[in-house]
Amino acid sequence: MSKISSQTVETGRNGTTRDRIFSDSEVRAMVNSYRDYVLQVLVPLALRVIERNLKSRRTNPLLAIEVLKGAQVHLTKPEHASEGRRDRFTEMTDDELNEFIDTGKEPQRLQDGSAGRR
Repeated sequence: MSKISSQTVETGRNGTTRDRIFSDSEVRAMVNSYRDYVLQVLVPLALRVIERNLKSRRTNPLLAIEVLKGAQVHLTKPEHASEGRRDRFTEMTDDELNEFIDTGKEPQRLQDGSAGRR
């Protein structure tokens, strides 16, 4: 005989379940709500704390480094590549870069998808 009680089979809950089980859409709505709260309330507060610290007489250089890491300001080229990021300018030759600077348009080779063939 199964160790699952008839209550579990009928309701999807067992004796240790504290509340009802949320649907996928309810979970998505809660996650979005938490994300909005973090972005609208907690991030601005954290940035003010960081700004205050970096402007103080006793700055914390590790805090500054972590902020730069979080903003991905000082990633090296291999770190970008390992995450699947591609920089369109690394595919350009010097002449193509000069053309882009002069015209603001990407070279035809990059526009037609033949990038990487030099």
